[in-house]
Amino acid sequence: MSEVLKEYFKKLTDEQLNFLRVRFRQRLCGDLSDIAVELAKDPDVDAWLKESTSADEWFQMVDRLGVCVDREVNRRGQDEATRK
Repeated sequence: MSEVLKEYFKKLTDEQLNFLRVRFRQRLCGDLSDIAVELAKDPDVDAWLKESTSADEWFQMVDRLGVCVDREVNRRGQDEATRK
C-alpha cells in the first residue's frame, strides 16, 4: 500500500471508514459516486487518483482502495463490532 493510502487510513474516523465499507460492499446505484466524493475530500488521495491515465486504471485504483478498506475494518475490529 502506498504511503498516501497509509496516511489516509490513519486519519479516517471509524464513521468514515464504515461509510466506505458499506458502499464498497454493496455497490448499489450511486455508491461509486459516494465513494468518489468521500475520497476526493482528502487532497492527497484525490491527487493519487488523478495519476490514473485511463478510466480503467482509475477503477482499478478505487477497487484497490476497497480492499484496503476491508483490511482496515478488520484491523480495527469493526467488522466484529457491527455484527453484534
